[in-house]
Amino acid sequence: MIVFLSHSFAPDEAAIAARLRAVAAAYDIQVLLPDRLNPYRRDVAPKDTRTKIAESDAMIAMATVNALHSREVSSEVAEAIRLGKPVVALVEQGVTVNGVPPDRIVQFDRANPMAHEKGLMLALQRLRNQPLHSRQADWSTALMWLAGIALGMVALNALVPGDEK
Repeated sequence: MIVFLSHSFAPDEAAIAARLRAVAAAYDIQVLLPDRLNPYRRDVAPKDTRTKIAESDAMIAMATVNALHSREVSSEVAEAIRLGKPVVALVEQGVTVNGVPPDRIVQFDRANPMAHEKGLMLALQRLRNQPLHSRQADWSTALMWLAGIALGMVALNALVPGDEK
């Protein structure tokens, strides 16, 4: 299973993405990450990122209040939707990500990490009912697992900030 994890340039999001990638590898889930080395890059979805999205079976997009830019996340979500990939956008309350269909957004509050569960389950149920081009039938379980871990990491990062802030 291959999941593309879209995130902003925020240092804490990059750290969470790297940790999630390491945890997922232990469960034979490959997490592909976008190139976030240059925040002033003009091409929002460079070719290597578009290739990673095309290679993935599904996508998780993460946008927190610490995000410096969300146009990259919006562009990457649009590309995944264009390709018919299952997409779940984890969007912290108060953050806007343009172009993401409302039925694919899971609003979360890092101070209340359990409050997102119903929204996540509803988003995954809606995705299961849509015609998608995913190569793997088990993408919904992997997305649920990864999304839950990602939101837990965001909440933990708020409680115990690391060196990345």
